[in-house]
Amino acid sequence: MSKRWFSIVAVAAVAAFLAACARRGPGSCPMMCPMMGAMGPCHGGMASLSPELKAFEPFIGQWDREMTLIELKGKKVSVRSKVMWRPALDGTHVLQTESWEKATGEKGQQMTLIAYDKSSGLYRFFQFDSVAPAVELSGGFEGPKLTLDSKPLVGRVLPSHETIVRKSADEMTGWMEIRSKDGNVRKTAEWTDRKVR
Repeated sequence: MSKRWFSIVAVAAVAAFLAACARRGPGSCPMMCPMMGAMGPCHGGMASLSPELKAFEPFIGQWDREMTLIELKGKKVSVRSKVMWRPALDGTHVLQTESWEKATGEKGQQMTLIAYDKSSGLYRFFQFDSVAPAVELSGGFEGPKLTLDSKPLVGRVLPSHETIVRKSADEMTGWMEIRSKDGNVRKTAEWTDRKVR
């Protein structure tokens, strides 16, 4: 197995385990507690973020998301989500989980494990979705704005550019754009997150 595939499988396995622990509640993953630093899904507490991830402290917590997906022919579809950001792996990573439901009734889940890459100075997001291909996003902050560019981990996905802007302590907005093969840029989603706790 190549190093790239090993990394993908390892990240997916850890993310899936953390999500399962979070669904089962506190005390449900005792074997992982030492490695995770007795945080989050294990004991209900929160580890401190490492210095490289301090920029994500305002994200930590639960958010309600109102999103509009913009399809190829311009049709718009509303999506509501519950989004949770939390420290993971003793604060050396951030785990984002999302449960979403479209106005059409379709439901799904998404999970993202976030790390800091010291060699590039960028944040790397490994994102897995129940109905979409896995992708890696990377980028950084400019003040309150986080910009990310994507590439597929598996399969073929058009490159995307994602922007998240902190408007206040309790509100964030974001949007996603894709670049087609002919070079055209098209907005495919826009959203607002409001902090619940």
